[in-house]
Parts: sequence; structure tokens; C-alpha cells
Amino acid sequence: YSSAASDVYKRQVKHDSKIVCGFDKKGGLRDGGFGAARGNVSISNGAISIGSYSNYGLNGEGGTPDVLETIEGGSYDGQRLILRTSSGTNPITIVKNGNIRFSESELLLDNGQDRIELEYDSLNWVVINHRNNA
Repeated sequence: YSSAASDVYKRQVKHDSKIVCGFDKKGGLRDGGFGAARGNVSISNGAISIGSYSNYGLNGEGGTPDVLETIEGGSYDGQRLILRTSSGTNPITIVKNGNIRFSESELLLDNGQDRIELEYDSLNWVVINHRNNA
């Protein structure tokens, strides 16, 4: 919850930096267009270090394909994360040698429309959805 300085909203509900909804000065509920704050992060030695965003575009190290095996960060049990490739990035292979868990042998992000959704369990990042949208 936060107070808004604009004339449109009197009170706002936010997720990351996006407005989920708000109440105008007359008390009417207004849709804020829900979304999760997006950023980019670079793979270094098979790992990424996440901050406060919920949706990250992955920049590879230049390998073909680049490999991601560890996600550093995670602040609470149940935290959700969406990963995708950044534009112009080589394919990224997700493996479970580090703290990423899933049932397949590996997952591949090979175009900008692919998504992997994960949930943090206070120890590992568990894949709950993988969409290959080639």
C-alpha cells in the first residue's frame, strides 16, 4: 500500500514497482494493470544473482548454449521468479547441478517467448512451469 501523489489515485496497491490497483479520490476502485517489475541479469560462471524484481531477462556469457545452474538470492519461502532470454542472447540451458530443481534432464530457453517460472522453498528454486513457445 502506498499513497499516490497523482490526481488519479488516492491509495495504491503495488507489486514490485507496478500498480496493481488503486482508489481514486472519490473512492472508486481503478485497475492499475498488474505486472511484475522486469530487469536483466547476466550469467556469470553458471550463476545469476537476483535482486528485487520478479521477472528477469537472462544475458549469457557467450557460450553456445550458455548454461545456468545456480540462482543466488531468494528472500522468502514461496517467492516466485520468471526467467526468459534477453534479445540477441544465445540459447540458455538450465541444468540442475546447483540449486535449481525440476524433473527433466535440462530445460532450454531458446527464444524470447520461452518462459520458466520458479518458486523458492528457502533452499532451492523449484521449476513450477516451463513454456516452450517457439
